[in-house]
Amino acid sequence: FSDALDGRPEVFEVMEQHLPLALYNAPRDVKLSFMRRILARDTPPPRALREIEITMHRQKRLSSYEIPSIYPLNILQPLYPQLYRMNPSGFFMPSFLRAIRGDPLESFRDVMRPVAPVVVAFPMLRPGFCDMLVAEVQNFYMWACTTKQKILRTNALNTSPYGVVLSDMGMQGVLDDLMKQFVSPISTVFFSEVGGGSLDSHVSFVNLYHGDDNNGTDWHVDDSEVTLSVCLGKEFTGGEMYFNGRRCENHTTSMEKDEEKVIHPQVPGEALLHHGRHRHSVFPTFSGFRADMTMWCRSSVFRELRKYKTDFSNWCGECKNLGVQM
Repeated sequence: FSDALDGRPEVFEVMEQHLPLALYNAPRDVKLSFMRRILARDTPPPRALREIEITMHRQKRLSSYEIPSIYPLNILQPLYPQLYRMNPSGFFMPSFLRAIRGDPLESFRDVMRPVAPVVVAFPMLRPGFCDMLVAEVQNFYMWACTTKQKILRTNALNTSPYGVVLSDMGMQGVLDDLMKQFVSPISTVFFSEVGGGSLDSHVSFVNLYHGDDNNGTDWHVDDSEVTLSVCLGKEFTGGEMYFNGRRCENHTTSMEKDEEKVIHPQVPGEALLHHGRHRHSVFPTFSGFRADMTMWCRSSVFRELRKYKTDFSNWCGECKNLGVQM
């Protein structure tokens, strides 16, 4: 990574933003020397390197595909500029807004129903918003294909060729608002044991599935503390979510139990909020067209504390089972 400082100017530019104030006006060779010493002493872990790569990729992408207020006239503009500014009454179902604005324990239980152990379902997005977001993703995807722009893979397990990381489209700001103002209050109530009250970052993406692609995902856990998954439509068969138990890192592949198995259909506009370590899979979409939005919400505080803890019997099915046996 240190060698890239010379061959890739964008690496230098990203790191330059984080230099101490005393070095802001220093000559370039002095800055380079300081950066190399830091890298030699404390090489970032693979996850951090990936985050830097994504940041550089996003900056390059947004120079061509920007939010409307700074959009170049000679570049394809977004179809729906209103998607890039938070508008609760235009985005969310009235029942969801009432729940968010009411007493957490009482109002959440009125609109949110459990479909599996610590998996809640609730109507969230208006049909019009779902349609606009799908059309916006398709517009961006076609623009990227036409201009031969590289698109980041939404996640390693997704088999659909049609997917977009929403921050690539300039939607980071509105998604930050979504997590802080709407996902965090629910997570504080339902997922406090995994840092639901301290969510501070996310990765959000939309995937599109066509029936003739016959795509699904094998069972897995998400790289998140809390996952929000919303079906955007439209008409399809298949695509059900299959949950089979929460597990910590040490027990991801342990046996599933009959009482942990839950299959839940995906309904346009309905959100599922679940523990990121809740093992799940998605059945193939056999016919029609299905789109979904996923938000992996993360807590840096919980991730730091997790390094020093080995027993997760308060939520991991296998840790709890082993504790009973002991």
